[in-house]
Amino acid sequence: MKASWIIATACVVAALFPVSAKAQTVVAIGNISRVEDTSPILWGIGGLSIFTVSHSDGGYTPIMRTEVYDARTVEILCRTQAPKLRASDVRVMSKDGHDFIVVRQYLLMEVKSQDAGGEHMSRSSLADKWATRLGQVLPSIAPIPSDFGV
Repeated sequence: MKASWIIATACVVAALFPVSAKAQTVVAIGNISRVEDTSPILWGIGGLSIFTVSHSDGGYTPIMRTEVYDARTVEILCRTQAPKLRASDVRVMSKDGHDFIVVRQYLLMEVKSQDAGGEHMSRSSLADKWATRLGQVLPSIAPIPSDFGV
């Protein structure tokens, strides 16, 4: 009897305090066409500049990387309409020696060592810089929830 009371109490307490750790979701995007140009490119959305991507990553040239960011951003913004997106929803997450930028629970990008080296910064510092800029831009271009429902 006493053991079942303890278990029931533990279940109630656990329900009142949900676990804050969330798995990061990678949104599905289509195929990115091959672009051979390896020139740096200024990534921007909605007429707003975000940051320059200067280096290739694996088989992805800078322009291909920005195409991935474009596709993920569109998918993420479609999924984060309510509540309204805020700058604090864009954050850096470090895991297993990697630095990621996430929007709510959605993975937007990984900041790579070659990006940081090109900017003469640490990877975590560059991730913070990019996340700050994204936090300024994304809420201003995000769709807002309708006052009339869907």
